[in-house]
Amino acid sequence: MKRIVILAGGSAGHQIAKSLKKDHFINSFKFSFIVNTSDDGGHSGEIRQKYSIIPPGDLLKVICAFLSPKIARRLTNRDSKGRVKGNLILTEFLMNYGIPAGIKKFTDSFGGLPRNVSILPVTDCPTTFCLRTREKKKIYKGQWKVIFSSPTEKRRGDFFLEPRVQILPVVRNEIKKSDAVVIAPSSVLYSILPILLVSGMKKILQNKKIIWFVPLFCLPTEPKRQTFEFYLSLLVRYGKQPDVAVINNREISKNILQLYEKKGFTVVSPTSPTCSLTIHFIYKDLIPNPDDVSREEPKIMNFDFNGISFSRFFIPIKHDYKKINKILKEII
Repeated sequence: MKRIVILAGGSAGHQIAKSLKKDHFINSFKFSFIVNTSDDGGHSGEIRQKYSIIPPGDLLKVICAFLSPKIARRLTNRDSKGRVKGNLILTEFLMNYGIPAGIKKFTDSFGGLPRNVSILPVTDCPTTFCLRTREKKKIYKGQWKVIFSSPTEKRRGDFFLEPRVQILPVVRNEIKKSDAVVIAPSSVLYSILPILLVSGMKKILQNKKIIWFVPLFCLPTEPKRQTFEFYLSLLVRYGKQPDVAVINNREISKNILQLYEKKGFTVVSPTSPTCSLTIHFIYKDLIPNPDDVSREEPKIMNFDFNGISFSRFFIPIKHDYKKINKILKEII
């Protein structure tokens, strides 16, 4: 049985997992989902701060994709104070049994994961995602502070984690034994980079086949010019150059595109596909059919956490993960 490791954020990981669950494709491979431990916003960030434990939110999102809809809804519902019940329960298991035992006991208590699926944090320590600017020698500490640094600071700066942490041994073993590592179409900056920055990750990826599903849009606070090349430079510098880059080639309708552009979102596409001849570029229709595409506007949702104001970006148009599964079957 071939093994696939998927590096993903909570939302993309959830969607890929949900699609796999409905596809017999899941029975043909061993899947390991790896998420970062740098989230510091919302209820997950509150738990991280209070208990000095990894933020449970992204783990919970991916886990819930494999549980029954009824149980998943119960675990992800928020109370009047914005607290997620599943985050609290998962945290209790992690504190009592550690990692990865706590994850297995948690999932088993709610029906269990498929035997050939594992879901793991990249490390067992909460990490702080940081950006050091080159010109002003300024340091942004925390995912949300990095998000709202300027595009120029992101392009020219150096990213790192605090504290310096080692890759979880079980994660290292999963990657070593894998036939391919898939980088999900999550935010390269905020979901994938905090995984790559963990000590030991870059080295272990060097001999692996890397398949990158390129995001559809860049966020308003990210570099607008040559965004694809910027993302690629981050993967090369902190991880490994992808062997395969899968890019959406289906045109998004002008009406929907205008909704995004007026909010500051821009489409990610390579300006010079021959920038590296060693990358195999695959252009495919990766978005939902027109009738399935939400006409809802992208949103920048503001919220307060411990007296500090944050914003979350909500993007209605996502990849069609059934199409991603189909492409994976063809590539691997």
